[in-house]
Amino acid sequence: MVATNVKLEVEPNPPAVGPSHLTVTLTDPSGAPIEGADLEIEGMMNHDGMQPRRAKARAGADGTYEAPFVWAMGGDWTLTVTATFPDGRVTERQFKVMVKGDMSSHNHHGDDEPSHPERIANEGAVIRLVSPQDGAIFEKGSDVEVEIEYDHFNLGEAGQHWHLYIDDQPGRMIMGNMTEAILRDLAPGQHQLSAYLSVGGHEELKDGAAVTITIAGAGEKDLTMSMDEHQADHTHEHKHE
Repeated sequence: MVATNVKLEVEPNPPAVGPSHLTVTLTDPSGAPIEGADLEIEGMMNHDGMQPRRAKARAGADGTYEAPFVWAMGGDWTLTVTATFPDGRVTERQFKVMVKGDMSSHNHHGDDEPSHPERIANEGAVIRLVSPQDGAIFEKGSDVEVEIEYDHFNLGEAGQHWHLYIDDQPGRMIMGNMTEAILRDLAPGQHQLSAYLSVGGHEELKDGAAVTITIAGAGEKDLTMSMDEHQADHTHEHKHE
């Protein structure tokens, strides 16, 4: 078995409660990058009843794998990185991470206020949510793929990135030049997804983009499809009258 070197970087560093971005680099003993791995990250704290937080990393260039990650609370965390290679080999490494209890990007107006970093002018920069479409309906348990487009902004340069919020709650920080993110296990009901460009100091550009989606409960997605099919059948019959 060939040894694998695993390096973990966390942005921002040191991390604080809220969104962050993890970069894992895999190399062989000679320092050559290892690509093609399926990489998952699990975060745990030593608290009774604490549920693990999981993220699946997306492969980048030169043996790097990136994933957004949200720290639920301050304290000592253990991150377990598991890399599964195409030949069946599995490498697992653990990293200790100390998370600060407060995140400076949160506001200080109380728990009832939305939690956003400081906002600054766009100065011509534009962000658009390409996916999902506004009004889209997903079955419960489905992955929701989020994709953005942008103009007049150098994503990935000088630490510039973007933030993704669900229902205006503390969201994800997507670093580098990644324009996609995946949301998993959203609760049934209606949700607003919003995205904002952010400069290296984590100030957000105030004009963002937002869509509203619905996660259908048990049977609701099938009911919606059945209604559409019924309408289509009715229209078809009407044309032949």
